[in-house]
Amino acid sequence: MRIAAIGILFSSLIACASNIKVPYDRVEYRPETAGADLPVILNAPGIAYLNTLRERIPEAVYAGKSEMDTITAVTGYVHGLWKHNGWNEPAKSDPLSILDEAKSGKNFRCVEYAIVAAGFLNALGVPARVVGLRTYDMETRRTGAGHVVAECYSRTLGKWIMLDAQENVVPLGGGIPLSCVELQQAIFRRDAGLSVEAGYMAWIKAYLYYMEIAVDQRYENKARVERLMLVPVDAKNPTVFQRTNPLSDRIFTNSLSDFYRPPVIAD
Repeated sequence: MRIAAIGILFSSLIACASNIKVPYDRVEYRPETAGADLPVILNAPGIAYLNTLRERIPEAVYAGKSEMDTITAVTGYVHGLWKHNGWNEPAKSDPLSILDEAKSGKNFRCVEYAIVAAGFLNALGVPARVVGLRTYDMETRRTGAGHVVAECYSRTLGKWIMLDAQENVVPLGGGIPLSCVELQQAIFRRDAGLSVEAGYMAWIKAYLYYMEIAVDQRYENKARVERLMLVPVDAKNPTVFQRTNPLSDRIFTNSLSDFYRPPVIAD
């Protein structure tokens, strides 16, 4: 998450468009590692920042709940904290600062929903990261080429789970929570067991092409600024976002093993 890196990573995202055409009918990745040995680094719960953040979560959101129920409850709680405004950016992009501005009546983008949801989950001991989703034509679109969600790592299932707090969605396939890539593949396969509404599937599909994370998402003691971008097999490595925002410090991979490594928990 950051305090600086997430703002740099996502500051150029603005209103998500809803009329994007998807010029492809499948996306493929390599299962084996491509050598991008960059596990996401997260803070352990118990650091001062996360302790303060935890105090901002009503106990009813998490008390006595299972891991999955906590993930769903946090998603719904963050969804209700403000109304979506795809054009408004906070003065600072860490969860506590966003919450303070929202309390004063401000509304924010998908970016802020993801940052706060991930922050709350990290504070509750569920490792979570912010994920930037990008369209097929992210280089040439002027606006609306990105959406931002969170993924959390389920220790129970041993896998990453997507949550979209802006839309209050935690996708399930056959009753199993899905990662961003798993949702993407389920949509293209037209799996009958998907729990999400058809309207959401049609909308989110366009954003599930390129996916990006900041490698070091700690709130304190940050050391690394690399970003890891998951690129489909045979797709180009993009060099710019929405025509004017160069993509620097990116490491590209088309390996699911690289992108979905278990997190490293550090102080």
